[in-house]
Amino acid sequence: MYSLEEYQGKGIGRKFLHELFLHFKRLSIEKVFVEVLEENKTRYFYEYFGAKLVETKQIKLAGKALNELIYVWDDVDKVMEKINT
Repeated sequence: MYSLEEYQGKGIGRKFLHELFLHFKRLSIEKVFVEVLEENKTRYFYEYFGAKLVETKQIKLAGKALNELIYVWDDVDKVMEKINT
């Protein structure tokens, strides 16, 4: 998930996350993870909504070594509560 800079801070990501987690809830999915490059500063968006960093691994992309961060949400309901506040 990524919003262009000119659309960031307008609530679009929050709305998207709400719909996504609502879908997970309907499917009875309780635990969700996301992989994001360390260089991507928008990873703090996930942290704001309760994602916990559980692993960092190095990957190669286009011949360049990059750090990939793996975040986990353990409780879809808690994320929904945070989104709706």
